[in-house]
Amino acid sequence: MVLDGTDMVHIIRYSAPGSVNMRILIGTRTPAFCEAAGRAILAYMPPAQAREILAASDLVAYTRFTLTGQADILAALADVREVGYAIVQQEREADIVSVAAPVFEAGGAVVAAVSFTLPPDRWRLAGTRKRLVQIMLETARAIGTTAPAAGVRRRA
Repeated sequence: MVLDGTDMVHIIRYSAPGSVNMRILIGTRTPAFCEAAGRAILAYMPPAQAREILAASDLVAYTRFTLTGQADILAALADVREVGYAIVQQEREADIVSVAAPVFEAGGAVVAAVSFTLPPDRWRLAGTRKRLVQIMLETARAIGTTAPAAGVRRRA
């Protein structure tokens, strides 16, 4: 997924066996502020730019779990920088957990994100969670042309 204005745009989609079928097609747009891929990108861009994007966003509640306060979203972005990936639980759609990792270009700027979705009950399985995050981080590194920003710690 890539950022376009205040939205994330799906540029490649692969459905794995047993995956959540969200009927997302190439070109589908979703709001970046409540999308794991959006947070993975916003967390690693210059802070002033991320704040501008949030200020221009329509911060509406899609579910009762959606973060709509700019301060709350900025705190979530700090958490993303701490662990190296984003987790959004039931913020855009009920019963969906979305997880994403940033993809970096050679100059170190974040240019895209790799993400996956699954139901909350599967996310709660520690072994599954750890393995999926590992695969996602490896995929993001393989797509990107440089390592993540210094100081990023990886944990599942």
